[in-house]
Amino acid sequence: MLPFLQKLHLAIDFHDEDLAVILRALSCPLRELDVTRSFFGDHSAQALLDASGPHGDKKHCSRLEKLFITDHGGVSGAMVQRIMCECS
Repeated sequence: MLPFLQKLHLAIDFHDEDLAVILRALSCPLRELDVTRSFFGDHSAQALLDASGPHGDKKHCSRLEKLFITDHGGVSGAMVQRIMCECS
């Protein structure tokens, strides 16, 4: 599935759980994630953090350079801290 995708811009209404499924299903690491209309909650954040590559490496966090989220009301403070620490 989209082996060379590096930037993902979602301007569609997805629920947190649906966005998590998309993040887990991507076959390559993202460099940029822009979520402008979907709800980015703890499920999506967990999928972003836990998605792993073929060698067990953190697929997205190891390469993520830009993260833009407009609706993040469902992400806990602890999850935000994990994203900041693991994806920087």
